[in-house]
Amino acid sequence: MRYGKVAGTLIGGNLSLLSSMAGTEWEPDYKDAITFIEDIGEKPYRVDRMLTQLRQSGNFKESAAIAYGIFNDCAAPEDEDSLSLEETINDRTTDLNIPSFYGLSFGHIKDQFTLPIGIEAELDTRNSTLTLLESAVED
Repeated sequence: MRYGKVAGTLIGGNLSLLSSMAGTEWEPDYKDAITFIEDIGEKPYRVDRMLTQLRQSGNFKESAAIAYGIFNDCAAPEDEDSLSLEETINDRTTDLNIPSFYGLSFGHIKDQFTLPIGIEAELDTRNSTLTLLESAVED
């Protein structure tokens, strides 16, 4: 992953859904956003395809940073000649030259942190922190 500290609007969610929305009217605005991504039950070759879709649509080029959650049940089978999930993510996104971090506690997991879409946050990849800069709920 790539070190850095950046603030931006939180945008993201499930990788399968984000890639399906690319190029549609429901596609989120990635400009200067901290894009958070997770998925469940997708093998590395499928993650590769979805990340490639987002790259080719230009979305990642506009993001300020990428925060990867837990990709539950997304490992390649042991008997399959494949890149690991982390190798796949690195291959598809390292050259974007934006801060990124893998392994934040959100996604389809038991002990998950809920990320509110649309609020300002700060991602510090050197310290492995994502800090909400405003309230996630209104009084």
